[in-house]
Amino acid sequence: MLITVNTIPVDTTRAIKDLKGQIVVPYSWKDALPYVLVLLIVGLVAFLIYRYFKKRSAKITEPVIRIPRRPAHEIALEALAALDASKLWQNGNYKGYYTELSDIIRTFIQNRWSLAAMEMTTDEVLKLKIAQDQNQDVFQN
Repeated sequence: MLITVNTIPVDTTRAIKDLKGQIVVPYSWKDALPYVLVLLIVGLVAFLIYRYFKKRSAKITEPVIRIPRRPAHEIALEALAALDASKLWQNGNYKGYYTELSDIIRTFIQNRWSLAAMEMTTDEVLKLKIAQDQNQDVFQN
């Protein structure tokens, strides 16, 4: 296969000319219009999203009506009365009786002083400052 390359004929008798300078293209507002429109649309969408989430979080919620909690001693006294009525001790079920009694006392401590008494061992419960204070109050009265 034969390939022929032709070049432009160059006249070497003439002088060499410089390259032409850059052409300055005038910049108009029509060239910037698409960018401005995109920026305005993005800003509008961001503003609408911001207002949506702000309005959504600022919705008026209905007040939560909290029923006052019953005092811990009332709950404990009712549980003790129920334990007494079950007559576990009189029927020979000593382990069940003392287990229930221990649970009632731990629940009382948890409700009264907000301590995790149900997860504590008996030694930890006895070493609590509140148990020592209660013992001193009983002996002083």
